[in-house]
Amino acid sequence: MQRVVVGHLVDDNQDVLYLDKTGAGKSEAYFLSVALLRAQNPKAGPAIVFEPTVALAKDQMQRPVQFGFTAVLFPSLPNPNAPGAAAEKIKVQSAQDTIVGQISRNRLDILFITPEM
Repeated sequence: MQRVVVGHLVDDNQDVLYLDKTGAGKSEAYFLSVALLRAQNPKAGPAIVFEPTVALAKDQMQRPVQFGFTAVLFPSLPNPNAPGAAAEKIKVQSAQDTIVGQISRNRLDILFITPEM
């Protein structure tokens, strides 16, 4: 399946939504795609990877960084009713602004996003 996904992304220049079970090799597909797309076009934008949990996203981020990719987890805003939410919101918005800046300057390879707060 990875070969098909990479082919659609790299050879056919198509967006791909790749869903598969844990351990099926999704990570390899997006690592390879990012490397090939960046080699073809250094201005190619980041791969966007959706993970179901923050813990899984943080775990998945370690591998691309080991291979020299820049990868970050886009932080979610805190629950507005949680204690200390206002201060945390400022911190998260600053982190989000930094990430948006990295994307606009083409300094980010993989952006991880999770619905979990």
